[in-house]
Amino acid sequence: MQIPLLKDHSCVSSCSQAGLARWTSYRTARLTTITALVVALAGAPVNAVDVRSDKNLAGVATANPDEETKELETELAPLASDMWGTQKLLEEKGFRVYRGNKSATGWWLTANNRNITRSIKVQSDGVKLVVSTER
Repeated sequence: MQIPLLKDHSCVSSCSQAGLARWTSYRTARLTTITALVVALAGAPVNAVDVRSDKNLAGVATANPDEETKELETELAPLASDMWGTQKLLEEKGFRVYRGNKSATGWWLTANNRNITRSIKVQSDGVKLVVSTER
């Protein structure tokens, strides 16, 4: 049995034209968005567009925003020189330490409390300990 060949390729042509039209409209929308962004940035004063990391991260970590953070900092203060002791105490309080580093000049830990959805960063130079919350 032989399969008849279609001589009319209009279906294939119209399907590929529809795909091309969809792709073209998507690309046009992206270019329009990029153009609008460039125009907005070009019209903004130079000091309004600051890409320095210290300004962008200023709102991410704030030192002592509430009483709980101050209390935690007071409890951890005696352990300023002991990173592992601080980690153990945080774990006892329900925090999960998921990042940290120790160097010759100090150490830091980042922890998350899943029960109250709160993240903290504990930093120490070996003498003084600072607790900050992260959003």
